[in-house]
Amino acid sequence: MNMMFHWQKAFERDYYDQMVIFIRNLFEYALKTNDSLKFAVLTGCMRISRESIFTGLNNLKVFSIADVQFDEYFGFTDEEVREMLEYYELSDHYEDIREWYDGYQFGKAEVYCPWDVINYVDTLRADPLAEPKITGQIQAAMRQSKDLSGNQIK
Repeated sequence: MNMMFHWQKAFERDYYDQMVIFIRNLFEYALKTNDSLKFAVLTGCMRISRESIFTGLNNLKVFSIADVQFDEYFGFTDEEVREMLEYYELSDHYEDIREWYDGYQFGKAEVYCPWDVINYVDTLRADPLAEPKITGQIQAAMRQSKDLSGNQIK
C-alpha cells in the first residue's frame, strides 16, 4: 500500500481524520493486541509517526537509512549477488549488475537494489543476452538525487 498516496488523497478529499483513526485502529489491533504476534517490522520510505497513528502502539524503534544497525538488510550485499549469479550460472554478468544496480548506501553498508537484481537475473535466465535496463527504482532515485550543493542531478 502506498501510504504517501493515501495520506495525500485523504488530505485532499477531506477524510484525513477518518484515515488517521482507521490506520491507528488497524495498527493497534493487528500489532499491539494480537496474541499470535510476538514481533513486527513496519517498513516504508517516510516517517509517519508524527501523524499520531501510533498512539495505540508502544515500543516503536525507527531506523533510518543512515543507521548502521541492520544496514546490510536493506538490499543485497556484494557476496549475496555473487552467490545468486553463481547459483544460476550467470557469473559473467556480475560487472553489468555491479555497474547498474550497486551503490545504495545504508548506514555503513553498500548494497544492491534487490528488486532490480532479481528482475534482471530473471530476465537473464530467459535471455542470457539481455541488457540491463533503467528501472522505475533507478528513475525515481535519479529524479530525487541532488548533489551536495542541492542542485538536481540530471
